[in-house]
Amino acid sequence: MVARAAYPGDLGAALREFREGRRREPRWTRANWGHHAFLTQAFESMARTLREAGVDPSAGDVVLGVGPNGARFLDYLRRSGDPGPTLRAVDVQPDGTLPAADGSAVAVVLSLVLSEQPSPVARAQIARECRRVLPPDGVVVCWDARLPNPRNRAIGAVGRRELARLFPGGRIESASLTLLPPLARSLGPAAPFVYPAFELLPPLRSHLLATIRLRELAAAVPSR
Repeated sequence: MVARAAYPGDLGAALREFREGRRREPRWTRANWGHHAFLTQAFESMARTLREAGVDPSAGDVVLGVGPNGARFLDYLRRSGDPGPTLRAVDVQPDGTLPAADGSAVAVVLSLVLSEQPSPVARAQIARECRRVLPPDGVVVCWDARLPNPRNRAIGAVGRRELARLFPGGRIESASLTLLPPLARSLGPAAPFVYPAFELLPPLRSHLLATIRLRELAAAVPSR
């Protein structure tokens, strides 16, 4: 599930983006070495998780990427060689729904989505929408903050217990992942050398990568 490369990213691409991004605020973009490592490790791990779950866009499996970061992840898959037509970016609508038909996807990717919802009710609505757009054996891949953000109280922690509440009866596999963002961004040009070492320490990992398999969820719901 988790990718722990010597340096989770393309050094050449990072250098090009660093040079191209000098006119922007580098802390919050891929132009920052540490942030580049943070995002690339997350995207590599989510892609590996989809493959391990048996999801294959090249075979026609439809993957929905929810929200802005879900769209960025799908762009990453396209750059990695996966075909575009089955990779579909969608946004959460004002009423909490997803603009997709019932059972129209094989997998849903929730990347930094649940933690940004204003309430537990809003999170539960998105979980219901995931079940609606997926078949009974569908897969939800969720990468989100597992720790509260003291600098932004609008971001809520999404741990394994919260995922179990949102997807009762589903089989959840999870692992902590990615270095604390402020620490990652502070590494600067040293990130290629020290990011992997810091990220190996579980207390310094800020996010949770989880796979929720709905087959067990469907079996747990009694027929009427």
